[in-house]
Amino acid sequence: MSAYQRNKGARFERLVASTMAEATGLDIHRTGGQSRKGTDAPDVEAPGVWLECKVGARPSPVKAMEQGEKASDGRPAVAACKRDRYPATATMRLRTACVLWGVADVGMRDLGPLVRMSFDEFVRMYARVYGEQQ
Repeated sequence: MSAYQRNKGARFERLVASTMAEATGLDIHRTGGQSRKGTDAPDVEAPGVWLECKVGARPSPVKAMEQGEKASDGRPAVAACKRDRYPATATMRLRTACVLWGVADVGMRDLGPLVRMSFDEFVRMYARVYGEQQ
């Protein structure tokens, strides 16, 4: 991976973190990919979700979700992806989306189908749920 690609990824992670922090008033920040203990960390540290960020010509939300679910500390994974010259999207499991939508998730399997929405819509829903917990 070139320095340009790493910098582009870091810029997107900072954008994701600042957009979510501004919408919620919470301490949401870029982690840099590893915790101080050397274990995996989400790309962006946010309460309640494990955020993986991907940006480029053809980012794969499915692969980002797999990475997040494998590395997660138990929080539901969310993949924030931005294809070059297109708006950013957020991908998550249906159960996670239902929690953000305020719909009961009783009886749903943890690994249900994936749901994709605009990143802006995800931020609005996330702020409604987690911004209220301040």
